[in-house]
Amino acid sequence: MFLLAGRTQTDLHRSQTADPALGLRFPVFVLTRDGDDLDARIAARTEAMLARGWIEETRALLGCHRADGPGLCSIGYREIVRYLGGDLPRRGLTPAIVRATRQYAKRQRTWFRALDARGRGHPDDPALVSTLLGLLGAP
Repeated sequence: MFLLAGRTQTDLHRSQTADPALGLRFPVFVLTRDGDDLDARIAARTEAMLARGWIEETRALLGCHRADGPGLCSIGYREIVRYLGGDLPRRGLTPAIVRATRQYAKRQRTWFRALDARGRGHPDDPALVSTLLGLLGAP
């Protein structure tokens, strides 16, 4: 390395700056909803997923994957695995998934709060939509 560059590898590394996005800038926008609206959406989505066969899907996955595998330890699947294993009654399944999802959403909100965002607001907020469209050069 020294013969080719005239500098040690350590010196070359020290002089480089990380540029993972090739110098591109990505403005951050945080979409928010009030707590009651978010909770209702989480509950409705959980019910819809269960009605569309989430339990059967999980049962099929357990036929070829370990219950403690990464995918089956994720939110919702973990609770369904407990239900299928007899550790969680059916009447407790939906509330358990909703609770785990709400806890995750809370952690996300906390994490996003620390970001330097170009804009924050409800997805239907006209001012936020206008700002986004303006960045895209849309009329």
